[in-house]
Amino acid sequence: MRNSAAPKYLAGTTSTAKDYDLSRYEEEQREVQPELTVRSGKEMKPTVNKLRLFVCAVLVVALVSLSICNNVMMIELGDQLETYNAQLAELQEETLRLQSKLEGTTSLSDVQQYASSNLAMGPVESYQITYVNLGVEDSVERTENTPDNTPVYILMQTLGGLLEYLHIG
Repeated sequence: MRNSAAPKYLAGTTSTAKDYDLSRYEEEQREVQPELTVRSGKEMKPTVNKLRLFVCAVLVVALVSLSICNNVMMIELGDQLETYNAQLAELQEETLRLQSKLEGTTSLSDVQQYASSNLAMGPVESYQITYVNLGVEDSVERTENTPDNTPVYILMQTLGGLLEYLHIG
């Protein structure tokens, strides 16, 4: 059974919460006002070092200048590239034109006409033809009809050898 008597430490108290002194468990809350000190006549120190600010400004100016120079160089190189591409296209067109002109001038009839009119050449005569027998290996035979035995041909051969010796012709 329970003892209905109240313990000694609760003697003279009631069981309501308002009778307890809870102030010793609560933290004291005081309003703390910041202390302001006014300094008169003194200049406040800058928070940024002047040397550091100067170095940062120089770096910013250098980076901006480098960026501008880079853009200018890129524009100049682009202009040069466009100029060279235009020259390349022009030269390719000229090459095509010259190739077609060359193909037109190297036809057999044009060559025969040029040889007869400008070089005073004519069709081949029968005595100018030399026949070569290719039936035997490693040997070449000339026929008796060659113009090697004529005095004019011998004189031309001698003059040709002399010019070749003197490195003139």
